[in-house]
Amino acid sequence: MCLTAIYQAFVVNSYSFWGQGYSAKEAGMGRIIYVFYMSKWYEFFDTFVMVLKGNLHQVSFLHVYHHLSISFIWWVIAYHAPGGDAWYSCALNSFIHVCMYSYYLLASLSGGDPKFRKKYLWWGKYMTMMQMTQFASMMAQASYMMYLGDRKGGYPLGLAKLLFYYMITLLYLFGSFFVKRWTTPKGPKKKSA
Repeated sequence: MCLTAIYQAFVVNSYSFWGQGYSAKEAGMGRIIYVFYMSKWYEFFDTFVMVLKGNLHQVSFLHVYHHLSISFIWWVIAYHAPGGDAWYSCALNSFIHVCMYSYYLLASLSGGDPKFRKKYLWWGKYMTMMQMTQFASMMAQASYMMYLGDRKGGYPLGLAKLLFYYMITLLYLFGSFFVKRWTTPKGPKKKSA
């Protein structure tokens, strides 16, 4: 999806980096945006797998909020403006998911072996940082889309605002997760006298 969105954006439709309005003539881009939207439901299926496996600790507010809300947002995009500046979020998020699922694959192969985990899964903290960088970048893009407004036949202003405020919520939730997971000391708590 990442490579196809990039190909559609720059080779087929000659986009500049940001600032593209939606055009119904871009059928190839519309198809990849629809496939990307459908992938959000496939990703939400992870929740059911977690429940069936009894991994309820993984079914956090962040997980459920993100997967439900992103599915709805991409439905709105796929229905109203499946092209233009939507290419950026599609390509960037697809790339992040390739990295994330590579991490999960390695984690599943580790079998809980601490040596394997130390050697191959040291970059978990950086994966979360990549996700937060992605959200900040998408917020910057949404700001640019709002700045352009309807000039140059820009991307729909309502969708730009939706993405901007949604990215704020994701930065907050993923930032909270990052602090809890990667900066809070682990181990037994000391009893006070």
